[in-house]
Amino acid sequence: MSAQPTRKQKAANRGFFGMTVSRPIAMGVIFVTLVLLGVIAYTRIPLQFLPGGIQGSRFTVIVPNPGSTAQENVDKVARILEEQFSTLPEIDEISSRSSAGTVRIRVKYNGEANTDLAKAELRDRIERARPELPDTVDEIYVWASDDGDMPIMWFAIVADERSDDIATLIDKRVQKSLEAVDGVSRVNIFGLLDESIRIFLDEEKVAAARLDLGSLVQRLSTDNFAQPLGEVSEGGREFILRSDMRFKDLDDIRQYPVRPGLRLGELATVERVNSVRDRVTRINGGYAYYGMVQKEGSANVVAVGEELQAVMDGFETDPRLEGKLKAEVFFNQADFIKSSLERLEGTAVQGGGLAVLVLFLFLRRARMTFCVALCIPVSALLAIAFESARGLSFNVLTMTGLTLGIGMLVDNAVVVIESIARQRSLGESPKRSAVLGARDVGLAVSLATMTTVVVFLPLIFMGGQRMSIFLQAMGVPLCASLIFSLFVALFFIPTAAARVIGERPAWAQRIADRMAPVVAAPARLLAYTIGAARMAAFVVFWVLFRIEKMVLRVAGSPLRFALACGVVYLGIRAGSEVSDLGSVGKDLESLGAPAGTVGTLMKTGPILQWVPRILAAIIVFLLPHLWKRAARGPARPESFVPEGTSVVAWVQALNRSLLEWTLAHRPLAFLLSVIAAFSIVIPATNTSLTAFGDDEDTSELSFDVDLENNFTLGEASREIQRYEEFVEPLKEEMGFENVVARFDSGGGDVDLRWAERLDPKVLEAHRTRLRSILPKFAGHRVSFSGDPAAAEGSKQFVSFELRGTDPDKLSDLGEAAVAILEKVPGLTDVRTATEDAPDQLLLEVDGDTAFSYGLNSQSALRNVGWALRGSQLPRFQEEDKETPLIIEYDDTAYAGLDTLKDLSVWGENGAVPLATFSTIRFEPSPSSISRRNGQISFQITARVADPTRQAELVEEGYAALDGLDLPRGYSLGRDTSVVTQGLQEMKDLANAGYLAIVLVFLLMGILFESVLLPLSVLTTIPFAGLGAFWTLYITGTPMDSIGYIGIIILVGVVVNNGIVLIDKIHRLRLEEGLPRKDAVIEGASARVRPILMTALTTVFGLLPMAMGDAPTQGIDYRALSTCVAGGLAICTFFTLWVVPLAYTLIDDLSLWLTWLFQRVFSSGKRGEGLRFATEDMTAIRSLVIRDSRG
Repeated sequence: MSAQPTRKQKAANRGFFGMTVSRPIAMGVIFVTLVLLGVIAYTRIPLQFLPGGIQGSRFTVIVPNPGSTAQENVDKVARILEEQFSTLPEIDEISSRSSAGTVRIRVKYNGEANTDLAKAELRDRIERARPELPDTVDEIYVWASDDGDMPIMWFAIVADERSDDIATLIDKRVQKSLEAVDGVSRVNIFGLLDESIRIFLDEEKVAAARLDLGSLVQRLSTDNFAQPLGEVSEGGREFILRSDMRFKDLDDIRQYPVRPGLRLGELATVERVNSVRDRVTRINGGYAYYGMVQKEGSANVVAVGEELQAVMDGFETDPRLEGKLKAEVFFNQADFIKSSLERLEGTAVQGGGLAVLVLFLFLRRARMTFCVALCIPVSALLAIAFESARGLSFNVLTMTGLTLGIGMLVDNAVVVIESIARQRSLGESPKRSAVLGARDVGLAVSLATMTTVVVFLPLIFMGGQRMSIFLQAMGVPLCASLIFSLFVALFFIPTAAARVIGERPAWAQRIADRMAPVVAAPARLLAYTIGAARMAAFVVFWVLFRIEKMVLRVAGSPLRFALACGVVYLGIRAGSEVSDLGSVGKDLESLGAPAGTVGTLMKTGPILQWVPRILAAIIVFLLPHLWKRAARGPARPESFVPEGTSVVAWVQALNRSLLEWTLAHRPLAFLLSVIAAFSIVIPATNTSLTAFGDDEDTSELSFDVDLENNFTLGEASREIQRYEEFVEPLKEEMGFENVVARFDSGGGDVDLRWAERLDPKVLEAHRTRLRSILPKFAGHRVSFSGDPAAAEGSKQFVSFELRGTDPDKLSDLGEAAVAILEKVPGLTDVRTATEDAPDQLLLEVDGDTAFSYGLNSQSALRNVGWALRGSQLPRFQEEDKETPLIIEYDDTAYAGLDTLKDLSVWGENGAVPLATFSTIRFEPSPSSISRRNGQISFQITARVADPTRQAELVEEGYAALDGLDLPRGYSLGRDTSVVTQGLQEMKDLANAGYLAIVLVFLLMGILFESVLLPLSVLTTIPFAGLGAFWTLYITGTPMDSIGYIGIIILVGVVVNNGIVLIDKIHRLRLEEGLPRKDAVIEGASARVRPILMTALTTVFGLLPMAMGDAPTQGIDYRALSTCVAGGLAICTFFTLWVVPLAYTLIDDLSLWLTWLFQRVFSSGKRGEGLRFATEDMTAIRSLVIRDSRG
């Protein structure tokens, strides 16, 4: 007959934990189901590099306007489109750059805008503005440049020569093959020849025929059409009547009647012409066509990228291409994503392995370690499933968030399994131990997890648009994984622990016994090391004691006061001398110390001047104590070597001794903790700060070549080829694989590209060498500044902005600003976004004279425009395409100024020479005009020698520019500088941090049912910052805004250990009735093991991330991981020391406030209560002292 279950066993089987522990099959099925869901989501979730919107949804609108000047484009194109775009919602910024022949407008939305809707609205505004745009504006191109919608591939097709056959092969074979790949939305290939039909008028024949060019252009524009005319009924049937007057072929154009007896072909030639669409590109001397591929919104980047790569690889062996083309892939987002994710996955695996190793060293049980370690992959998979269910992608930030939480994912399971093991050691049965252990810490671990989660709420909702999206992409997966780890720890760990905790099997115990000496060897080695250190310390203290005794004996009792006065005087004098460090820094810099020494010493001076004063004060206050101690020396311990092989037991003993001393010397311990907290000033003022941004691509080195304005495209090609031929022999020396040249008639750039990324120092050495050896040709200007647009978000570049009303005046001021900035140490390759501009011809029409000839200004200027740059006619319709049809004079007709003056303009009274009613003169003009939010601006970019000084160099640059004599209405654009943006980011982060602390405080108030007790846990926060900054300072890791996020994350992480600790102390007092001192010491001793386990698993889990190399693209998370790992490691010590101290002080404050409240408000008369309060102060002090001593 089976024994009846006891009352305790029945109680253990009741409740939530009792149900889960008693139903292992059901819990196992649920567990396996969740894991399968996570695996399915992991295999199907779309892969992406970055989520959309980090830089905001950005669109670039390109408006070609042939033959126009920069000022004309500002007035007739840029202003009109900007006014239309400004009516759109969610606009963050509109900037434009108008140059000769082209307008480029950048529209930046904030992160809340719907990208698809924004694109549709943008096109709608373009169509609304089109009637106001010049007739010369034909196609308007809109490019989306959202971070999440970046091109999936950049490639080049290299050919030995340019020909119609090559263009046809690329169009029909290459582009069509790439567009056929599933998931591709668009393929654009640049550098192709644009086909058009040109009507080249012969100037002499037109003049001889006295032809009115304007009238001819208008007739050709209206006669080349097709349109429906209506419906005709015949025999009960309906027919659509339409007129088709379109040209059928080139002969049809040639036979067009100009007037009776005169055909167009007699005055002009009609030809098909291929012209360069944009810049010409050569790769390793061969002509190349650049291309980009964009994917559909829901397509998997990696799958599409791999299929595109396979298509590209097949081009070289494709018989249809006849071996004429070679494909070069410069960027495949699939490869980049895979390498980035593999790097993070490797970091995560290493961190997870280290965390599991730490667990095993603590638990010493393989089955228990396996159960706890399962929390890592299971929680990560469930977090990925959560992201997939939200319709999001798996990207670098998602992986970063999961990697950051690797060590924290076992925290809850560690606390739960430790509590269960503790119950088992007290003699409870396995199932009852699982139930009681989980129930004992369930609320504490739940609220501890929530403290980590809530710190992300203000970060996500209070930060700027870019920071908010960044934190959502990284923080939501991290928070989800932590919540799922809590779910696993409370639902599944007790069920598993009830069946794995217990005595080892006999065979396992025999193996453990044999391995015990091997496992204990490291601990014994550490013990002997500690013993040697303790012995050395004892010897040092004994020697110091003898010296102290001798000094005090010589000083004698009567001299103590004079000695103290002397020490104070020396301390004050030393502090005064230390405070003047500016001159010392200047002397050091003159002797060759690095630049910035003065600033560093000036920052640390106010700190250092207090060091001797504090030391003097300590010496004075300790003199009486030292006098008393002179009669007794340091006590020799019984053994210098710690007993046993348990490191945790040593830490517990050390912590117990530290707490006993702390509780006996609370004022001194409090003073030491305050001094330690304020030491954060030293690393905080000496840690370098870098801006949020990307590092430079170190697989590419480029230099720009600006040519004078009298070069044709063919001449520019020959000039750029001289640089290509010069760098070609350097391939073997420098190791680059490709030489890429892109140019037009105004100049171009030459890129040297390596297969692998170089060390930044090596790349800088190559750049310096090229600067010194590149040949200097007449009419050329060479710079190494790179693309100003690409430099906008880079750490290697800074930008300066001037604003005003007149572009010519701004250009002059900009040239002066460049000269000033070139003298600022640390700035190199200072340049503007504009090149030297040519003089322009200004045509002024005399209105009265023109009117007398039957002309007006608009008709006259229209005739000149038709004569100089031709006119776009309705497109020529062919079978499968529409070809541009353009009428113009032949290429050599108007090469000189005299020809322009003799140009005939037709009016009511016939042809009139242009010079009769107009004047023509030269005047300078800007090559381009930039505008930002409707205001004209002038941009200057410069390379920084040290990216960590980016903000400092911006400040120094603007300080130097303050010397510019700016007229009224002109200003410097400080508000858009990296310093201003950084300060705003820091302000947002600070506000988010304050709110995070408040939310953590409110959660702890729920746990402790107290307003004051949570304050003892909050004392960990200053020491978290202390540990973070000291770790950054010692490791030399620069701080950035992402690092500050790490410090805010620490707020939620470090309080977890404080919560677990204070919860244990509080319950020992309430439930077991222990005196406060005993409860503090016993509670801290009981929580040393789980606190060390959770802290070390997190720290070791972050080590690979913190110690890895900085990525050259994407997010640099070294500061983030270093702050969290270092802050947690150092804060763990202060948690076990300062938190119990703070608990006792706040407990005293609580007792005193309670007593005061009762005395003041419980008496019948307020004055009488105050009198009793005054009389009984001695009694309450005695009560507090008695309780603190147990």
